[in-house]
Amino acid sequence: MRLDNAGDYQEGEEAYTRGDYASALRKLRPLAEQGNARAQYRLGVMHAIGQGVQQSDAEAVRLFRKALGELQRLAGQGNAGAQFSLGGMYFNGWGVQQDVTTAVRWYRRAAEGGDAMSQYNIGIIYTDGRGVPQDESEAVKWFCKSAEQGNPGAQFNLGKMYATGQGVQRDSVEAEKWFSLAAAQGYADASESRDRVARINSILATGDGSRERPYVVSNVREGYLILQYFGQKLMMQALVNVNGKRMDMMSCKDGTACYFDISTFFGRLTQQL
Repeated sequence: MRLDNAGDYQEGEEAYTRGDYASALRKLRPLAEQGNARAQYRLGVMHAIGQGVQQSDAEAVRLFRKALGELQRLAGQGNAGAQFSLGGMYFNGWGVQQDVTTAVRWYRRAAEGGDAMSQYNIGIIYTDGRGVPQDESEAVKWFCKSAEQGNPGAQFNLGKMYATGQGVQRDSVEAEKWFSLAAAQGYADASESRDRVARINSILATGDGSRERPYVVSNVREGYLILQYFGQKLMMQALVNVNGKRMDMMSCKDGTACYFDISTFFGRLTQQL
């Protein structure tokens, strides 16, 4: 029995990924009825969650159990797609006893074989520390592998890691790049995150936050945005005049101070009064 015997399977998976469940059903259901194990697995997921069909645990379990034997055979032969499917079944307890350790083992084998979705899932698992010790650096490694293959979820999560400095040196330019790639594929929240980091980058390009080279911002909230980006906590805030410029001085918990040039904002404010 072949795991994927036609372009219909790939077209069905692509339809599922973009949320076109009606097209996914139309492509995958005939394959599942012919015994295609991965099509059975995907239909099982759709019934388990209620995607394009009425949610039905019984139908999901029936499909998962039909697929199990063939998936195990193919996974044992090194088929990354089957390994990914088994990982999902064991991770969620779909048609089998839930076993996160076994799930991680199958996901890892598929990820090492180059399966982008498994690489993404391994990244999530290391981020959350489920079945493995939490390791953000390891998560970044797997997100990067998946993101480079075009997985939008991995691109978005990699953007978050760069934006927050989790598991990798903070880098707003890299964050904007990965958020942009995810946004181009329509990934939820990626556009908003991209725009936020893009604004951070434009502010950072104006100075270094010192008295001599303050960051230029268009309003006070943007100063809070920069402090948040650097992981700083505000302790005291004061309006000061430096070389004829109105500045918002923000003193942080670590004893440092950051200066923001708000001359333009202050000028607009005084005109309105």
